[in-house]
This record gives sequence, structure tokens and C-alpha cells, in this order.
Amino acid sequence: MKYLYKISFILTLLLVVSCNEDDSIVLDVNDPANSIAQINGGTVLTFNPVEDVVNIVNIGVSTLSDSDRSYTVSIDMDNTTLESSFYNIPSLTGVIPAGSFIGELVINTPIPSSFPETDAVLTLVLESVEGAQLLETSNLSEELGITVACPTVELELVVGEGVTTSNPLLEAFGVDATFSDPRTVVMGPGSDQITIIGGLSPDIGSSDIILTVDLETGLATGTATPEETTEDLPLGNSFNNGGVPTRTTLITGQILSCIGQISFTLDNGTFAPPFNSNTVVLEF
Repeated sequence: MKYLYKISFILTLLLVVSCNEDDSIVLDVNDPANSIAQINGGTVLTFNPVEDVVNIVNIGVSTLSDSDRSYTVSIDMDNTTLESSFYNIPSLTGVIPAGSFIGELVINTPIPSSFPETDAVLTLVLESVEGAQLLETSNLSEELGITVACPTVELELVVGEGVTTSNPLLEAFGVDATFSDPRTVVMGPGSDQITIIGGLSPDIGSSDIILTVDLETGLATGTATPEETTEDLPLGNSFNNGGVPTRTTLITGQILSCIGQISFTLDNGTFAPPFNSNTVVLEF
């Protein structure tokens, strides 16, 4: 199994304060009677096509104790869109060990036969921590997004004719992009590069995009093909606005060849959302 420990736990809201007669602030992490608890932020659930993944969510308290402290977490089903078949939580209760600020909640994501939607979330709620307060100002609810970890990046798996499953620019105009906005992807010009013909969409004047891919992580950065770059448009044209080219300021991408997916984002500083940053998802 692959263990992903998400332990970047910042107790920004958990410092217990008290005031004496001169209003000075006293912090005492060794006073278990004045403990505040919260659930950590920033954790994502990772799916791997070749191995099970153990994901860790941290439950934290602001003080130390010489005894274990139990906690209880629940799943907010009203705000959870990740289907239960994609994950397993052995127990929604656990302990914060004696002498520790953190307890670990385990969420298993087995090898999937198919992958969940990229915007799916699992929402957890911290219900109680023994001997600790749950303040409204603390983080008591957390949406866990998802990510896919491909063991290798094979560019040949994401070339050819791709089907557009998301294009916010077209969707903002009421156009259903799914299955109606195909894109051709070709290898090159470099050994670690692919070219996306038509960028955001060939129908709206977008430049072709070259993505340079990190073959270890699948992360990519991009530019327009050389013949479509100028001094005013060094990264090419995102789209035409009434015939006027909209300059691209940043191109980034993610190659998930193990599930035949490319996502790429074109940013510009000209417009307000959703026109200033548009992410297109292609599947092969």
C-alpha cells in the first residue's frame, strides 16, 4: 500500500489564550482543560490505478494531555458528491494519543475500476473531541477533493482525437461542450511535448498550444506554437473578443495518461471570471 501522510497541520485557530489583570496573553499548550480542536485543511484523496492508497486526515488539538483523547467524525452526505464505492473509512472514531497534538483518521481509496468525477468531494464534520472545545471559529468541516496519481506518464496515450468533457468558456455562452468540441493532439515538437490543435477552441480563434510535460509528475507548462506568437501575444491567443485577440498570460496543464486525460488552463488578465481562467478537459 501507498501511504500519503498529509501532516501539514497548522494550528492557527487552536492557540488557547487567557487574560490576566494586565490583559497580557498567556499561551499554555500543557493545559488540557483549555483545549480547542479542529480538523485539518488541504487534504485530498488520491486514487492510483495500480495500488491501494491510504490517505490520512489529521484531527488536532491545541494542548497536550497525558492520556488519550477520543474523537468522532461524521460524513456530511448532503455536501458529499463522491460515491461511497470509491472509498472506505475503517472507523469514524479514533484517538489523539497522549502527548500528541494530532490524531489520524484513515480513509482508504482502493484501486478503482473507473475514476470518480474530478470535482467530486467527500465532506467530513468533526463532531466531538474528548476534553476539547469545538469553536465556531475553528475548522470543523472539511471538503476533501480528489486527485489521480499515475505511476508513469506515457504521452502516446493522450494523442489523437480527444473528446472535450469540460470547457467553461463555451459553457458560459450556453454551449454544451461535451462531445461537441473535439480536439486533436499530436506528439512533439520535442520528445517531452505534445501539441493541442485549437487550444481552448479552434472555433473562437484560439492558438495551438505546445505543452512541455514533466514525465515524472505529468505537470505541464505551455506556449503557443511559434508561428502564432508575437511580441504582443508571446503565449498566443486565448480567444477572439469581437475580433480582438485576448492575450494569454499563463498556460499550465496536467497529463493523466493512465486514465487518458489531459487538462489544460489558459489564463488572461483582461476579463473577469469565468473568462479570465479557463480549464479544458480532454479524454481519449
